[in-house]
Formats: sequence, C-alpha cells, structure tokens
Amino acid sequence: MKILCWNCQGLGQASTVQVLKSIVLQNAPDVLFLCETRLNKLRCERIHISLNMSNCFFVDSNPSCSGLAILWNNKISVDLLSYSAHHIDTIIKSDTFNFHFSGLHGYADTNHKYKTWQLIDHLQHASSLPWLLGGDFNEIIADNEKQGAPRRARSQIDNFPSQRRRKNFLKGLFDNNGLWHESEDGLMQISMGYFQTLFSSSNPDIPDSIINNIRVSITPAMNDRLSLPFTSNEITQAFREIDPRKAPGIDGLPSGFFRMHWELMGKDIIQLCQDLLSRTIDMASVNITILFLIPKIAEPTSMRHL
Repeated sequence: MKILCWNCQGLGQASTVQVLKSIVLQNAPDVLFLCETRLNKLRCERIHISLNMSNCFFVDSNPSCSGLAILWNNKISVDLLSYSAHHIDTIIKSDTFNFHFSGLHGYADTNHKYKTWQLIDHLQHASSLPWLLGGDFNEIIADNEKQGAPRRARSQIDNFPSQRRRKNFLKGLFDNNGLWHESEDGLMQISMGYFQTLFSSSNPDIPDSIINNIRVSITPAMNDRLSLPFTSNEITQAFREIDPRKAPGIDGLPSGFFRMHWELMGKDIIQLCQDLLSRTIDMASVNITILFLIPKIAEPTSMRHL
C-alpha cells in the first residue's frame, strides 16, 4: 500500500495542480493526504475528479483552516474518526490488514506549537490498531532543516526532540519478583521471559475420558499422505502466499525481496525449509526475532504497559 502526504501550499494555481497530477501518476498512491489546499469543498471536488481518485473527504479552507483533504482509491475503504482544522483521523481497511492513519498539519504559530503535541497525544488513543502518523508537523529538530527566514530559537527546537524522546522513553521495568531493572541486559531478560511464558504451554493433563470421546477424522490413508515429505512446489507455493511486505527476517528483508530474487536464491530457501521440516537442522538456527517495546502508557514500569 502506498500513502502519499504533501503540503501543496495552495492548489489555486493550475501549475500546482499539474504538479500534483504528475506526482499521483508517477507514484499511484492508494491514499493521498493534502494539507494547505487553500480551497473550498467545491473546488477540491473538481481536483479530486481530475486525479481519478475514487473517494475523498475535505476540510474546507477558511480563516482558521488552510484546508485539508484525504483521497483514496477503491482498493481500500476509509472510516472517518474525527477531523479539525489541523487533522483528519481515519481507519484504513484493506483485504490484508487494517490500521489507524492520522493526517496532520501542525500549528504554524510558534506560540501554539505545543498544541500540535497535544493533538498527537489525543489521536494516539483513538484506536488500538497499528498507527501511522503523516503530514506536515510544521516543526524541525535541527537548524539545517530550515531554509530562509529567521533561525528558530534553540530552546524551541530542543523542546520538539525532547517531547518525542519523552513519549518513547523507557527508563526501566520491574521483573516478576518486583525488582527494578534499567540495564540493557536486565530489560532483555525481562522481555524474553515475558514472551516465553506467554507462548509456552502449561502441559495440562487431559483425561482419557475426553480423548476417547474425540471422533477420529483422519484415516490411515489420509495420514500417510500428510506424512509425506514436503515438495519443492508446496514450499514455493506457500512462500508466494506470504504478503510481500510482511514477515521480515532479522536482517529486515521482507518476503518480497526473496520473491524478487527467487531465481538466485530459491533453491537455497527450499533446501533450508526441507532441512528444517525434516529436522535435519535445528530450528533454533533461524528462530530469531527483534522485540520492539512500544509504551502503551506514559512512564511504563512493566511488560503489561508495552
């Protein structure tokens, strides 16, 4: 899925509209978020039609709003959660996954920039789905990001990064014994222990009276077929059914990378899968993952808060 966010700084000029058409043609976004359209709804509708995007929602330009728009194609559906002069908040749904998307246009007035962070803090609680925030924050974290006009006060720039860090900062965690840990090794052990416990079986005893009353549905012939070694075609087909954007490995490469270069590495992947399935090699050799600890609340202290 492609999402394109652009501060167009006004769509009143035909040249700007032509640039927008070119961008849409070249990138073919599924979702297009625009800020500072500086147009009313009627004029936005005309541009929406010219872009061949199937659906749209606009926030009119007025003295308190520079104008916002979100457009999307028929491959997805968009549910509107809320909107204002500075945001459009939605749930985006596709055949493969749903997520929370907020299009943002930050406050331009230096004295009101704190309201941008208040808005972000409010929006993050609108849904429990994965959240994508896009648009123009009207904020910088370094002077080299700004061209022209007076330089920003260092204190204002520092406030922006510090608020970002404060939102995502994890000072430490309590373990199961109530002991506080701040070291990287301590946090790693707590995280690993939490998920090992979460996904481990308690190995409950199942009475024979229950097992004996389970109807047999797999015949010996069916079991023989199910017990056959996996073929190269079966492994290839299973690999093709993985979403190309998902299932990245420890190296960060998603399945789409391997599909794109299947002629070079397909045989090796098939052989690896066959060795793992036949237990010729240990699953531990590839059973590696990266844990991202994302706080659900401010100042988390346990894994339940992540």
